[in-house]
Amino acid sequence: MPSWDGYPFWSVLVISFLDASRGPFQTGAMARRERQNGGTEAASAPAELLTTAEIARWLRLNPKRIYALVQHDRLPATRVSGKWLFPRALVAQWLAEHTVYPPEGMVQALLDRMVVLQGSDDWLLDQVLDELRPRLGHPVLTAAVGSVGGLRAVADGLAHLATCHVSDDEVAPFVPPASPWYLVRLCAREQGLLVRRGERARSARRMSDLPGKRLRVADRAASTGTHRLARRLLAAEGASAASVCWVGPYPSHLDVAMAVRSGAADVGLGIKAVAEVAGLDFVPLATEAYELAIPARVLGHPRASSFLASLLDGLARAGRRGAPGYSLRSLGRTRPAPSRTKDPAAAPVESIP
Repeated sequence: MPSWDGYPFWSVLVISFLDASRGPFQTGAMARRERQNGGTEAASAPAELLTTAEIARWLRLNPKRIYALVQHDRLPATRVSGKWLFPRALVAQWLAEHTVYPPEGMVQALLDRMVVLQGSDDWLLDQVLDELRPRLGHPVLTAAVGSVGGLRAVADGLAHLATCHVSDDEVAPFVPPASPWYLVRLCAREQGLLVRRGERARSARRMSDLPGKRLRVADRAASTGTHRLARRLLAAEGASAASVCWVGPYPSHLDVAMAVRSGAADVGLGIKAVAEVAGLDFVPLATEAYELAIPARVLGHPRASSFLASLLDGLARAGRRGAPGYSLRSLGRTRPAPSRTKDPAAAPVESIP
């Protein structure tokens, strides 16, 4: 997935939405990036120069205050024939760089209008969200950036919630010591090998079989929990990930399933639900907890708590209708997330014989 200043590219949409409510300014990071690129974006259009009176009206300051800022080299300006002129684009950058954001992050200010959810993708979650959106009364923006990508987005103030299925010691580095998070169980789900029907005999039965059979294995991005689960299972069986013929990475479980079905890969690790959808055979390897990470400050907001209640109710309805590969017995179970001040123990992966 493309990235911007180290963040998923999708995050630019959220930041742009927030900036639009403040005026036609760039964020500080965007302004810095433009300068590092030699100001190419600003150079592509004629620079707009404002007079002292115009810049004073735009900033809603007294002209005397404008002169004081210029004299102290605090406001971008140029002097032409004794007259001060102010490039609008540079002043906009200056404003963005001096904007003070809430300590909780830029996205926190959006919680009155929408919910931003990033993290691990899941077939059942997507179905439930599609059913809920028309009834929620507010947008829910989602991005499948992997478990670690979602946790990082919440920690960096670019998302309210993150779906994840990684161990506690992989969650802990993102949780600030003085700002507790909670992990809410959404489901337990089966992960295993996806193979074309009729080919189970020549396919692997365990992860450690993959190197010897010289199969092309569909991989996921390093930020995903499934990528990390594959490495953990290989290591537990004494096999090296370096000896596997990986192809990809693929952005979602369904993409892995489609790669296997089309012949672009021979096998892939994914959830049972997409094997059912894609018409593939499934070799079960592990069950895992699929959880929602929520900072306490977000959980206390009426918008977030209402969304969580609707989500849990939607998942419960889906479970009653039948959801192959999922268990919702522990739906809604909530526990404190480990923080980086503690010594978290890895969450167990329950192997299926």
